[in-house]
Amino acid sequence: MLTQNLGFPRIGAQRELKRACEKFWKGISTLEELQETGRQERLKKLEISTRFRN
Repeated sequence: MLTQNLGFPRIGAQRELKRACEKFWKGISTLEELQETGRQERLKKLEISTRFRN
C-alpha cells in the first residue's frame, strides 16, 4: 500500500519553534539559538519520515 505524508506541523510537537521565535523577538535568545532550534526540529521530522519510508 502506498501512502503519502502531506507534511508536518512546522512548530514542533510541543511548539518548540514558536517558543524559540518568541524568545528571539523579546531579545532573550540569540539568532544562533533560534536557528539551532529550527535545525533540531527539521532533523526530528527527517528521522520520522525516513523511518516509515518503504
